[in-house]
Amino acid sequence: MSLPASVPPGLTVATFRAGLARGAGAVAAAARPWRGGAAPGDYRSPFQARLRAARAAVVVLALLWLAAGFHGLNATASIVRTVGYDTAPSVSSAEAVRTGLAAANADYALAMLSDEGSDGAILSSMRRRLRAVRAALVDAAANITYGDEERGPIGTVLQGLGDYEQAVGRSIASAGDARRSLAFAADDLMHWTVLPAAATLERVNADHLAAAYGDYLRGTPLAWLTVATLLLLAPLAAAQVDIARTARRLVNPGLAGATLVVASASAVVALRLLAAQGDLRTAKVDAFDSVYALSTARALAADADAAESFALLAEGDTARARRQRDTVDALAARLLPIDGEVAIRSAKAGRSPGGYLGDELANTTFPGEDAAATAAVRAWGTVLQADRALGAARQRGDGPGAVSVKSSAVPSGAQTAFMRFDAALGAVLAINQRAFAASIASAERDDAPLGALLAAGFVLAVAAAGFGIGRRLDDYRF
Repeated sequence: MSLPASVPPGLTVATFRAGLARGAGAVAAAARPWRGGAAPGDYRSPFQARLRAARAAVVVLALLWLAAGFHGLNATASIVRTVGYDTAPSVSSAEAVRTGLAAANADYALAMLSDEGSDGAILSSMRRRLRAVRAALVDAAANITYGDEERGPIGTVLQGLGDYEQAVGRSIASAGDARRSLAFAADDLMHWTVLPAAATLERVNADHLAAAYGDYLRGTPLAWLTVATLLLLAPLAAAQVDIARTARRLVNPGLAGATLVVASASAVVALRLLAAQGDLRTAKVDAFDSVYALSTARALAADADAAESFALLAEGDTARARRQRDTVDALAARLLPIDGEVAIRSAKAGRSPGGYLGDELANTTFPGEDAAATAAVRAWGTVLQADRALGAARQRGDGPGAVSVKSSAVPSGAQTAFMRFDAALGAVLAINQRAFAASIASAERDDAPLGALLAAGFVLAVAAAGFGIGRRLDDYRF
């Protein structure tokens, strides 16, 4: 090796090499504390190496613990927002659209059956329902969350609703067979096109809500926090035991403090996650699922009510009347496939009777819900009794008598029975809707203090463990 042509006086290759060696030694000495090496005067032993490894493990695992805690809090806050404020309201809006459409068609059928004029009370009720449905659809179109999954059904309902209203208007302005034919065309459009699209819109939002809730449960935020806590406590406990056995120190205050901080903070956050999961389960499984089933039952019942009126309107057209009665029977079976009293006894025995009303009987959770659900099932039984009275009048050839039973507002009439059933069903719905709102409110909390607790716990645990282990390492410095 040779030096450059211009060098300071007295600098030789030997002195240059000696300077490099001294510089490298200084750098190594400065880096030794960061590498965990022993400085001159330190006594190196396996015990020291274990303590340094424990200290490093505490830092790494404390970071993992902090991340798991924040993940649990953020995931819980996110699912509460999704269930309580994003998806569930969309489902409720879709349910209102479907129920409103079915009820409006039932009003229309009753108006056609009773030959009401265009300014009658029943048609006025139908128009009010359709205005509310259209307003809800406009809001839904402005707040699409799931793209074409929602856009398609909304477009179908809006287009079909326009065609339906035109057919209704033409039928009201017509008379005789033309009036009936246009009424049947409007009903076919509602029953086979508009209502199925509304049901699809409702199901899309309900499926996404169920998927979001399932993803949250599969994410197991509480399990991750538990695992991270145990992993962090492991090196703390191992170092404590190692110090007790090797250094004859029964308790290391720093390690004990770090253990207490981690365990306490984890317990507080875990209790929050447990409480939120309980509230979410109540909101989703106990309340929302019942609301969804009951709203579907309400729409199906209104559709059956309309089909029954159209069956009477179709007297003389045997094929159409038969199809309408088959529709009534099929819809009634979806609500409750067995006798109401049998269903009540079956539910009390712990067996689901089937059907939307039967599922509700088997899922009564909240105060007053069991009595309200039982009353709704019995009210549905009264509707079926009125339907049998209609059938008896038809079999006697008493068409006007059957129409009177269906359209009159007398206490024993079919229309009165249906209104009582709808009111009873609404009472059960209200119980579950209130429970849903209360559960979401309970699950929704300000988690900023818990986030601060986790951050403080991380700092304190790392500092306390570092202090405790550092004191023991100092014992080997001389």
